[in-house]
Amino acid sequence: MESSGHGGTVDNSFLQLKVHTKFRFKSVCKEWNRIISNDPVFIDSHTRKGPNSTNFTESSFLCNKREYVISSDPWYHQFNLSEPDFGNRICNTIHGLIYGFADMCYQIYIYNPFTKQDPIYISNPKCRLEVTLAYDPYNNPSFGFTIVALVQLEEGSNCYAFEVYSSKTREWRISKAKMEIPSYKLLRGFNDVFSKGKVYWSVVNHIMWFDVEKDVAGLIQSPDSKNFVYIDPDKNPTFQDLGVCNGKGGELSYTMLTKEGNIEVWLLRGDVHKKFEWEKRYIVRLPEIVQQNWLKLKRYFNPMKVWNRDAVAKSLVRRREIFPVQYVGGEVVWFLIDFKKYDVVCSFNTRTQELKVIHDDLPLPLDPFIPTLLPFPA
Repeated sequence: MESSGHGGTVDNSFLQLKVHTKFRFKSVCKEWNRIISNDPVFIDSHTRKGPNSTNFTESSFLCNKREYVISSDPWYHQFNLSEPDFGNRICNTIHGLIYGFADMCYQIYIYNPFTKQDPIYISNPKCRLEVTLAYDPYNNPSFGFTIVALVQLEEGSNCYAFEVYSSKTREWRISKAKMEIPSYKLLRGFNDVFSKGKVYWSVVNHIMWFDVEKDVAGLIQSPDSKNFVYIDPDKNPTFQDLGVCNGKGGELSYTMLTKEGNIEVWLLRGDVHKKFEWEKRYIVRLPEIVQQNWLKLKRYFNPMKVWNRDAVAKSLVRRREIFPVQYVGGEVVWFLIDFKKYDVVCSFNTRTQELKVIHDDLPLPLDPFIPTLLPFPA
């Protein structure tokens, strides 16, 4: 079921990610930040590929620019992680490992960029598209890694099953757990995480979970579910974002954009098997912040038009051009503003109430528990 070999799978996928997605990769750990921003081999590879192909954005995105502003190439901006006809792509990352699809989705790869080992390729004959990697080298190092695939039992039905691949048996099996999801779709693309032995997926108004070791599943209501921005999950999955705080043994975080244009950060306390509750950690009032920091943001708007700061603040929220970034702990909340010409990543310090447009000397929300060198599980 597994094979190895290096075909440039990750290199051919990295730059084809949306700005929001790429920023999350850069935030995994210091070593990720170094590779994406400064690794000469990585930068040179994309310097040669980028300008000559419509499939790659400008390679300057890899470098630490004084102003962290990214060109919105149309193809680049619209790339969908769940697009079934794309050959090589990245799905997510956990504890320094990347996983994604290769060979037109017929293989799932797992890659460690720090050890420079060849990727592990796992056969995916059913072309499972909703997959999550479960890997906990801190609390359960002997467990190896597990791939959990969400499978619709019948086309058009609301009933889902879980197929599980274990690195120990090197085989796929069907879990005994089944789940009926209400009549709306999963929020696709980067809305799945692994925390404390459970895989979580975002569903509109709910969060679905699967316990890897106990082989059971469930559905919990998302926090303040009546006050979030409803979107078509197939068009834009980034108004809600799941995250894991502090890496090792961290709580599940849920970041969302409300109808009023505020970013709310919630933490899951307790055990979904028994008693749990959502605790509101932060609320970031974006309309007020945009108004108060108008001089910092004004430069990104069309200079040929006359802008009113109050009108702009309301417009950004009304037109849904602000996207929250997953919360990973600390007192800084991150979000992205779509200015059409630019996508600008901002940080807001909840203690000092200071807004910053990201610079190369601004610390990212790095996870201190993720080691630089992490061997592949046996």
